[in-house]
Amino acid sequence: MKIIIVGGGIAGTSLYLHLLQHLPNPPAPYPPHELLIYESHEPKPSSSPSTSTSLSSPSSNSPESEPPTTPNLTPSTTTIGGGLALAPNGMRILARLSSELHEAVLAQGFANERFIFRSARGWRLSSMPCTDARVPGEACVSMSRMGLWEVLRGFVEASGDGEGVIRYKKVAEVGQGASGKPIVKFEDGEVEEADLVVGADGVRSVVKKGAFGEGYAPVYMNQAGVGGFVKGPLPDEVKREKGMVFTFGGNGFFGYGSSASEEEESLMWWSTYHTPSLPTSDDLSIPTITTELRERHAAWKDPVIQTIISSVADSVSSIYPTWTTPPLPHWGRNALILIGDAAHALQPTSGQGASQCLEDGLTLSLILSHYLNKVYNETDASEQSGSGVDLQATIDATASVLYAVREPRVREISDAAKKMDRGKGDIGVVGEMVMCGFMWLFGKVPWIAQLLFGDMNERLYAWDVDAEVKKGIAKYETEARTESGTATAGAA
Repeated sequence: MKIIIVGGGIAGTSLYLHLLQHLPNPPAPYPPHELLIYESHEPKPSSSPSTSTSLSSPSSNSPESEPPTTPNLTPSTTTIGGGLALAPNGMRILARLSSELHEAVLAQGFANERFIFRSARGWRLSSMPCTDARVPGEACVSMSRMGLWEVLRGFVEASGDGEGVIRYKKVAEVGQGASGKPIVKFEDGEVEEADLVVGADGVRSVVKKGAFGEGYAPVYMNQAGVGGFVKGPLPDEVKREKGMVFTFGGNGFFGYGSSASEEEESLMWWSTYHTPSLPTSDDLSIPTITTELRERHAAWKDPVIQTIISSVADSVSSIYPTWTTPPLPHWGRNALILIGDAAHALQPTSGQGASQCLEDGLTLSLILSHYLNKVYNETDASEQSGSGVDLQATIDATASVLYAVREPRVREISDAAKKMDRGKGDIGVVGEMVMCGFMWLFGKVPWIAQLLFGDMNERLYAWDVDAEVKKGIAKYETEARTESGTATAGAA
């Protein structure tokens, strides 16, 4: 079976590793599996965050690395400022792939035990654990997005036929070929056919366009952000409490946490704000971004926030509009399947963007492996053709079960994030006081927060991929038998 994965980011590289681990070896005369990743961006030579500055002095850019004069507008949704947090459920998926991979990701990040919520007025409102109560030591790991991707890419290149699997080539179009199989068309005009094409290519997915046409364009959420990394001693709440700090104000939001091991003293930060008009490179400059950042948080009382803003000075060079994917009626047909942001770009508030990519990859791999095993075990070897009806039915069933299993999960997470997003806009003084009151109350009476948002360990971290896949397959096959029986009775 030939599988092309479009997109070599977190979703694409992790899917490759899951497929490598779970796909059954095909018996003769089926050909060996062929797995390829196509990624449009060449990897950068260094894993060091390019936006790092020093906490001890304002804007220490060298003449050799002067910041650009126009802002970089990025479509990223799982990260603001180049950092992300991988929740315990995501870390657990990595541990399933291999303990070595899990440890490598943990080593280049920072294990957080608590989320700390503060007010722009300097009040500490509440805190909550962000560890998996069922798995001792499994925490929410904050890191640079580049760091996570480099670890995954390294394991891809070291696994099986990994060397050369990631091909840096831009996919321009995906569709159906004359044979009925999906084809990938590249920017240079070349065309490649596959049995299955998986879109792990983000919110503006080319594969999604191949499956749905121009419909279901990404939705701008009237929020944008800036962020980056700074070097210097970690704040006390980050170091002593092993926490990520989230500060809410009447005119925006500011967050910070360690992006590497404690010894490296690297702090990631991000500031989000309400902006109904989509920022563009034509009407914003880096001085404008910096000025607005300073003005937005000028009265905020946390000295850490003020130190960060002073240190980054004119080095803030990227704007991060928040995009989400509108609900899709399915995640793939005709041997085109979507995962990650291509299927369900989530709000950054969810804290689950990267973790849901990892869950998608494992779920897809388990379902596809189940149906391939049925084909291999139930088909007489002398009658196997190596392709055709059995393979197409396998892919169709996989796409249907994937959507049935995963869509309710990500929809629930998205709905909860929407509630939190209400505190990131321009809510005014009254709205700010109400929000602070609720967050303080949540800390004092936790069952109220659980009533409104659900228990985090149960809702987010305890999701059992294997159990959900088994239920999804059983339901799909029961419905298929019922439909087949109804059709047979009707024909009679």
